[in-house]
Amino acid sequence: MPAVSFKNDPIVRCKECRAYINPFVRWIEKGAMWICPFCGEINPTDSYYYSTIEADGYRTDHDERPEFSCGTVDFIANHEYMNRPPMPPTYLFAFDVSKPAVDSGYLALACSTIKSVIENQLLPGMSDERAKVAFITYDKHIQFYNLRPILKQPQMMVVTDTDPVFMPQPEDLLVNLQDSFDLVINLLDNMPNYFAKATGQDSCFVAALQCANNIIKQIGGKMVFFQVSPMILRHPKLQPAATTTT
Repeated sequence: MPAVSFKNDPIVRCKECRAYINPFVRWIEKGAMWICPFCGEINPTDSYYYSTIEADGYRTDHDERPEFSCGTVDFIANHEYMNRPPMPPTYLFAFDVSKPAVDSGYLALACSTIKSVIENQLLPGMSDERAKVAFITYDKHIQFYNLRPILKQPQMMVVTDTDPVFMPQPEDLLVNLQDSFDLVINLLDNMPNYFAKATGQDSCFVAALQCANNIIKQIGGKMVFFQVSPMILRHPKLQPAATTTT
C-alpha cells in the first residue's frame, strides 16, 4: 500500500468534515482552492501543497502523488497527531534457563538467533539510536543483567525470593542498545555457558513476567519470552484448579 508523508507540514484535510485529501477532490481557482467531495466545502490550498492545474483539470504533480491516483493510501502521522514525542523502541528478552530448557539445546539456539537479529537490526525500530533492550533469565530464581556501558562485562544479579518480586538496580536493567552493544553481544555469546550445569527442573515464569513488566512499564515495549519448562505459578489467582483423574 502506498504511503503519503507530509513530513512536518499538516496533513491536508477538509476544514469542515475533516476528510483527507483524495482522488475525488475538484480543483478550482487554478489550484488555489479545492472542493471536498464529501461535504462540498471549498478549502484553500496551503502554500506548501500548491501546484498549478493543467488543461484537463489535474494538477501537474498528479502522477507523483499517490493520494490523487490511489483509492487507498497510508498517511504517515506526524507531530500534530501526537501528545508527546514517540517513546524509544524497547525490547525485553527473557530466557528459561532450567535444566530441561538447557538440555534441549534451545538456549544456545535462541541466544544465537537473537544475536543475529540484533546485529542485523531485523526488529522494527532496532536501527533507531534510541532503541533500548533488557535481558532476564529464570529457572526457580530470576537472574537480572546490568549492561551499563561503563562495565567491562555483563553483571548478573540473582534474586532467589520471587514472592514478592524484588527488583535489583531497576535503573540499570534497561539500556540503550547502541551504547551497550558490545555488552549485549557478550551476554548472548556466554549465556549458554552460564547455565551449562543447570539442575533446576522448574521455572518461575509468572514471577519473571511480573519483573519484565516492571522493567519496561514506564515507557512500554515488547516482551519476548522463551519458555520450555513447566511453570511455577506464584500468584494465587493463577494456581491450577483441582483435577480428578480416573
